[in-house]
Amino acid sequence: MAAIETIHPHPSAAEVAKIVERLWTHSGEPAEVVSNVFVVLPRSGRVECVFDDVKLLQDSRTTIVRLLERGVAVNVLLPVRLLGLAHEEVRGMDISLQGWLEGEGNIPRFISPEQA
Repeated sequence: MAAIETIHPHPSAAEVAKIVERLWTHSGEPAEVVSNVFVVLPRSGRVECVFDDVKLLQDSRTTIVRLLERGVAVNVLLPVRLLGLAHEEVRGMDISLQGWLEGEGNIPRFISPEQA
């Protein structure tokens, strides 16, 4: 498997966060990446959390809970292959999960969000 990863590396969470920031900005929504994986959308009161493994999601749980307590809408973006595990990690939280698939040129293609 390591050989496949070397030939076809997956985009990191930080890389995808920058792409998400550019997509929102291009659509007219101000966006800013904070701490490499949180895309803050201040005008809409939303944060998109971009994770490339479940461990990052687990480590960010306290931050996500604090955002929710402040009334911030939270969307967690992660590779589609991790959606099942992510659902288990955030069960009972009022957030959405959105998977991405690798598109052409290593650019992610996002699927529709799901309620956690």
